Amino acid sequence: MAECYNIRMSILKRCAGAIGVALLPVMLFTFGSLVSTYQVLGSPQPVKQALTESGLYEAATSQAISAALQNAGSTSDSALGRPEVQKIITDALPADVVQQKTEGVVDSTYDWIQGDTERLQFALNLDSTKASIADGMATYADQYLSALPTCTTTDTTALTQPLEATCLPPNFDKTLATQQVKDEILNNQDFLNNSTLTAQDLTNNQGQALDQQLRAVPAVYEQVKWGVYITGALAVLCAVAAIWCAANLRSGLKRAGIIALVVGSVSALAAWGIGKGLQVLITKLSEPASDARLQSSLLDAVRILTQDVRNWWVAYGLVLAGLGIAALIGIRFMRPSSQALTQQLAGEVTAPNGATPPSVPMPDPADSKDPPIYRNGPKVQ
Repeated sequence: MAECYNIRMSILKRCAGAIGVALLPVMLFTFGSLVSTYQVLGSPQPVKQALTESGLYEAATSQAISAALQNAGSTSDSALGRPEVQKIITDALPADVVQQKTEGVVDSTYDWIQGDTERLQFALNLDSTKASIADGMATYADQYLSALPTCTTTDTTALTQPLEATCLPPNFDKTLATQQVKDEILNNQDFLNNSTLTAQDLTNNQGQALDQQLRAVPAVYEQVKWGVYITGALAVLCAVAAIWCAANLRSGLKRAGIIALVVGSVSALAAWGIGKGLQVLITKLSEPASDARLQSSLLDAVRILTQDVRNWWVAYGLVLAGLGIAALIGIRFMRPSSQALTQQLAGEVTAPNGATPPSVPMPDPADSKDPPIYRNGPKVQ
């Protein structure tokens, strides 16, 4: 019974070691990719920095205000596309206010992603924005009209749409036209009537609110978070199985060290290559969107976050490769275990293919040429 039990345990031990060695590289590589992603996207601080550097918040605000102006009929499409008008809209929110509101939006977004709130909720207070835009548009209208020549034909465009005029009628009152542009914005009840911009106001072409556009993000966040814990635990179990189920500690550490060195090197190279590829792809995607500020800023934010993930992944690969090298160097200074020495002395060391090596035949005393030794003296013939 004892011999049968030992055989079964030996088979189970070998199977566990083989499974651990087979799964350890996969778990280590997957854990590295997931933990790098979670380190960047699992907390709001890196995202805040990326959004601030890319100018995404200013772009989103500018697009939302431009759409509100267009829907309200206060400014034509051609006027909204002019750089001077876009600058007026952007300057309506000071830089420090933009920074503060950006962080509030990101914190609210993470509360929604992490399940603390059922819907994506944030509010951007635009109390002074409407008046700032009205004053800026009045100043721009005065400068625009001052540069126009006098009409040689009957053209009344300047009387109804001052910012669309190409010339001014004789005796045209520019002061009155400038005040008209300002009053249209201030008195328009369809433009920033509640002075508050919410997540539901940021809709796409299909009319979907921002939380509907990003409805898959919370599920992906949970999958990545649990993936980090699961792959990390499995990697530890596989490493223990690969070391414990080896013939001895030295061979187990050697096996684990080689795996760590190879996977770490591959992870670092893969992170660098994937990061470079995404950088090129994002650059190409942003070229057609040079005139779409929101899309360009969004791609820039993705580029910054991708670079952060790549840096974390490369660092993980280098650390893992360093641990593998340390393990391989460490076993050089380890003495063989007493069990291994005993097996070597007894000739019971298992061959590399699992078979027992042939025993060395003992010499026959009859074949010896030395005279026989008798315990009770020489034999009498």
